[in-house]
Amino acid sequence: PFKITKDDYESVEGLRGKTPIKVPAWAIKEVLYAGRDPVYDMALLKRDQGNFVTALKGFRLALENMADPKMWKWAAEYCNFGIADGMFQGGYFEGYVDKLGHKYQTPSHYFRAVIKANPKSRFLLESYVKLACSLAEEGRFKEAQKAFEDAEATIKVYLDQMKKLDAKYQEVGEKFLAMNAPAQARMLEKRNDDWGRDADYTETLDRLRKIQEISKDKFPEIYAKAVDDELR
Repeated sequence: PFKITKDDYESVEGLRGKTPIKVPAWAIKEVLYAGRDPVYDMALLKRDQGNFVTALKGFRLALENMADPKMWKWAAEYCNFGIADGMFQGGYFEGYVDKLGHKYQTPSHYFRAVIKANPKSRFLLESYVKLACSLAEEGRFKEAQKAFEDAEATIKVYLDQMKKLDAKYQEVGEKFLAMNAPAQARMLEKRNDDWGRDADYTETLDRLRKIQEISKDKFPEIYAKAVDDELR
């Protein structure tokens, strides 16, 4: 435990007494701020269990309970990412209304809120890539294409800034670049789905095969996803 003075995509830093602490962002799964609302911890647990509906409620309540930006500077970034990723993983691309009538907007809304809350967030690259994916799934293809381009540009800026540091940062950036490619293929596929039975999927298939070529040895999960998508 230490008092946090910096939290971004490069590192989490702070003081333990008078001793400075610095941990690279790629080495951290979660940052748990002291005094946080208890439902935030519950939301993290439910998310990890795959219970996304309950997790959404927890992150929403935590965000409402920690609304003061002076006291809870991190809450907007972390809670919005929790909602966004829960909706993304749960496939709620049209939004969601719970049993009590609480309305959640589409995942893209919350990913944008993360980026706005902290332009150097530890979740920044993931938020940009998943924002583009969400817009594609929502059928907003023009916005999705722009978001894919923004994601690629953001990742390249990250790679340029991080090249002076250790190789793990390079690996993180390259992974998200690779993740952005199958997401674009999904957009092309979904766009063709909307066009009807005579749509030409050649461009989608070509992109998926290129993804397999560039990811086969470095990113087996992305390679496997591209193979599955091609077979589908």
